[in-house]
Amino acid sequence: MKVAVVTIIDYINYGNRLQNYAVQEVLKELGCEAETLVAVSPKREAMNAAKSALKRFAPGILTNRRPYIMRETILQGFTKKYIRERHMTVHGGKIPERISEEYDAFIVGSDQVWNPQFINLDVPNGGAYNRFLKFVKDKPKIAYAPSIAVSSVDENYKDVYIDGITEFDELSVREDAGAKIIYDLTGRTAEVLIDPTLMLDAKSWKNLYSEFKRVEKEPYILTYILGEEKPEMQNWINKLAFKRKLKVRKMMTMEDPELYCVSPEIFIKMIDGAELICTDSFHAAVFSILLKKPFVIIPREDSLQSMNSRIETLTSTLKIMNRNYIMLSESEIFEADYSKALEILEEERKKVRDYLKKALK
Repeated sequence: MKVAVVTIIDYINYGNRLQNYAVQEVLKELGCEAETLVAVSPKREAMNAAKSALKRFAPGILTNRRPYIMRETILQGFTKKYIRERHMTVHGGKIPERISEEYDAFIVGSDQVWNPQFINLDVPNGGAYNRFLKFVKDKPKIAYAPSIAVSSVDENYKDVYIDGITEFDELSVREDAGAKIIYDLTGRTAEVLIDPTLMLDAKSWKNLYSEFKRVEKEPYILTYILGEEKPEMQNWINKLAFKRKLKVRKMMTMEDPELYCVSPEIFIKMIDGAELICTDSFHAAVFSILLKKPFVIIPREDSLQSMNSRIETLTSTLKIMNRNYIMLSESEIFEADYSKALEILEEERKKVRDYLKKALK
């Protein structure tokens, strides 16, 4: 069976690339040939071509002005190595209906593909159309754990969501809040399924970085903060590190330039090697659990609507105690007994397999 996947394509975000890889691997396990559709407007295609030329012939021009460009190049390399993509130039941002004839089924997910704050960012005017699979005709339309991420949908978007969600043959989401939104809007019940990155076990993820020889010389606390780093939170981490004689390593910030542009494999390896992970990232929490590492959650601080429901659903589903850093004693902070969580995880993995088998039948 040939299956097309529609998701966010973000070459600077580790969680995005790793969930895309995981979706493909889950479908492969079920005997499917998966291909991720990448819709690019002619204008964006021209910009990408110009950027590629600069990367090749004058890389310093881009990386000196925008250091994250190096990470983008590295994540594109990861994608090329591990993920099968189909790039297409689309006019008006919309994937053409003729694509329906070339696949047996279509899946949207996972990641924040249904977050109303992001839905039109990657393909202007075509994001909602593509992510609700409006271009699909007479083929199964399946939602595999897409994340709405927020606790409510703005009034201006409600009709778009009602129209888009109603046409799905099989419906699931990644968090409880998303299931409630869907029920309130459409009266439909969406199954709450775990993120695809949780479908692969620790050994599978470790195999990705087995060829990387990077070794940290000192034990460390790893921070991976996507929102704003508040001074009080930084002070808390620094005091804890000083008390425990640990170094602080930081990802996603030029305060620690060595870790600003690493590969997804090193992202996983750094989590696996840490004494503690401090994060506001859903996927950093996921890999902490899979790799049996202690972690604490830093509530997200940025201009976007709160997206903490994703982590709340994760810890609630796996019966993990509240990991908010201000709620834990020092001894609890460094606890990492996920034996019960991993038992529950096996049950949740079965739910996903059963859901997809039924959807793809």
